Order: sequence, then structure tokens, then C-alpha cells
Amino acid sequence: MKKKHLISILTFFISTPLIAEPAHDHGSHSTNQHKNVPNKSHQHGVIEGFIAQDEHSLLVEFHAPANDLVGFEHSPKTAQQKNKIQHTLTKLKNQTSLFSINKEAKCTLVEKHIADSFSKNDLDKDKKAGKLESEHHSFFANYIFHCTEPNKLDGFTTQWFSVFPDTNSIKIQAATKKGVYSKNIKASKPNFSF
Repeated sequence: MKKKHLISILTFFISTPLIAEPAHDHGSHSTNQHKNVPNKSHQHGVIEGFIAQDEHSLLVEFHAPANDLVGFEHSPKTAQQKNKIQHTLTKLKNQTSLFSINKEAKCTLVEKHIADSFSKNDLDKDKKAGKLESEHHSFFANYIFHCTEPNKLDGFTTQWFSVFPDTNSIKIQAATKKGVYSKNIKASKPNFSF
């Protein structure tokens, strides 16, 4: 499968959610704190996961509010907060500690992209474009696999909840050869089947 097909499938998921988006929930703080937040809402404790299969390629992607991974969403103010961000990026680079695909599909990682909205380059681009910095930062992880037995692909198990214990659930949206799926998974049932 071509990478652009996976990106097209993923774009469909992001722009057309299969399950309702929950309201943005921060507890009791003022709505004035949200004036610079992009329209895309998120809920603390809830990670978005996307899975797309095309032929032998499999894309697995996660979008996570920074608060759930590092304990804050604002720009880092201390060396300790900067270190937390770097440590989290390192954790996200190690996909084998986050999830596993059933072995029978014989999937091998061929590409990964890990990013965060704290990045200085991203902030500089926003400032040049006249955008104000959002105080709601996020992390993004994108993994592309080549599966030699794609017909045997039947699901995955996540260890995300052990690595990032502030996560309550992962909203998974998936499109595979077997169908289109949507499911919330939790630490008590960390499996997702196609």
C-alpha cells in the first residue's frame, strides 16, 4: 500500500468521527482560559487511536492531550517539565512498550513519526503566522507496519495504560480489510479485535 492511501484513510477518520466527541473537560476552570484553543476539543484521560490497513500496510496512530502524558498542557516553564516532555517522546518512540499486533500477521515496523505541539519550530511557525500559542498541547505518535500475512491480522493489545497511567480510555477508530470499527478500550480490557 502506498503511504498516501493510509494518510487518506486517516484523514477520513479525523474529519469524520465514528463516535461522538465528548465535551472538553478540565473541571472547574474559567472558559476565558480557552480563548486561544483550536476548535478540536479533547477530554483529559481520553486518547484517540486510529488504525488503517491497506494491503500489506498497517497504520497505528495516537493523539494524546499533553496533560495525560506529562501532567501539564502549558508550555514548559522548568527544566523538570522540559525533561518530562523529552522522556515522554522517548516512551512514544518505543512502540513495543505501548502496543503489540497479533504475531500471526507478521508485521514489521517500517516507519514512525513522533511529535508534540511543544516543539519550538511549531511555536515559531504559529507566531510568524500571527497565531497565539495554545495552552492545550498534545502528543502525536504514528507507526507504519508492513505485514507479510495481512489476512491474519485480527487485532492488537495495548500496554499504554501501564506506560501512561493517567489515561482512562483510548477511543479507537479502525478501517481494515475486515471492516470499520469503533471502540473505547480501557486498562481492564486492553484488547482490540478486528
